[in-house]
Amino acid sequence: MVFVPPAAIVGFSSVYSQSLVMSGGRGTPMGGRGLAVRPAFDEAFPILMSRQWWGNTVSPVSFHDVWLTDGLASFSGSLFDTEAGDYDNYKGHWTQAREDLLESSRLGWGKANDVGPLWLGLLNETGKTPRASALLNTSKGAFIIQMLRSLFWDPHTGDADFQSMMKDFLQQFANRAVSSEDFQSVVEKHMKPSMDLDHNHRMDWFFSEWLLTTDVPSYRLEYSLTPQKGGKVLLTGKLTQSGVPPNFRMLVPVFAEFPGRKDRLLVAAMAGSASGEFKVDLTSAPKRILLNINHDILAYKDEVVRQKK
Repeated sequence: MVFVPPAAIVGFSSVYSQSLVMSGGRGTPMGGRGLAVRPAFDEAFPILMSRQWWGNTVSPVSFHDVWLTDGLASFSGSLFDTEAGDYDNYKGHWTQAREDLLESSRLGWGKANDVGPLWLGLLNETGKTPRASALLNTSKGAFIIQMLRSLFWDPHTGDADFQSMMKDFLQQFANRAVSSEDFQSVVEKHMKPSMDLDHNHRMDWFFSEWLLTTDVPSYRLEYSLTPQKGGKVLLTGKLTQSGVPPNFRMLVPVFAEFPGRKDRLLVAAMAGSASGEFKVDLTSAPKRILLNINHDILAYKDEVVRQKK
């Protein structure tokens, strides 16, 4: 049995139409938010189902670990969008999650991400910061799962390695209380060599910065394209990570858009507030070079600038 409010079943279109009728043409439908809240309605039913499914399949050991089940439920909502081919709602899902974390709260207080580290869970909830814990557990928790998905992604097998890791996690911990450390242990069991930034087969670097700090990076990519013989092109780029301490590290994918497809060209290992340069030989000229196209990283900015020669 799944409890679902009526608005979650009828969906955005019905609620929006009713809002138009009730306003009588004199007011602003849905309080002026309109299309901005569409993902919240269209995803409401699958997210409620996944929240109850995850909550019954694995339960958090303590309030420090609630981000895992809440984040998995929200992440599952974005999977529903992609399976349904609804890429507008997929984009809206992650855009809203980012805004919930990095923009000032509509409840009158500051940014949810600045309230405290995700690991503090319920301790982030105060009289001055209502709903901070819920926003952090749901939105930042979902971003952690999404970032892990990006780290596991393979150009030949896609999400197969990530899916294998998640299936193993469920097989080990189904119908049990699970901690953040339990989840990390499964990630480490399946981690790729490229993820082993400390060369100790551990993911402390990732979980420490996203669970135990409030650090969020910004990115700027400057690039140029130089024609070569035979129609080939040389991509020269400079990627800058900023707004984070020296010990903050991240693997940042860089993409190229070609007619009908977007290819991942490379994954740059970034540390601290610093820049790194790269060169890639391409067989043809791309339309443009891109960052964060799948919401691969929670970031304040992901600016891309083409340098004219």
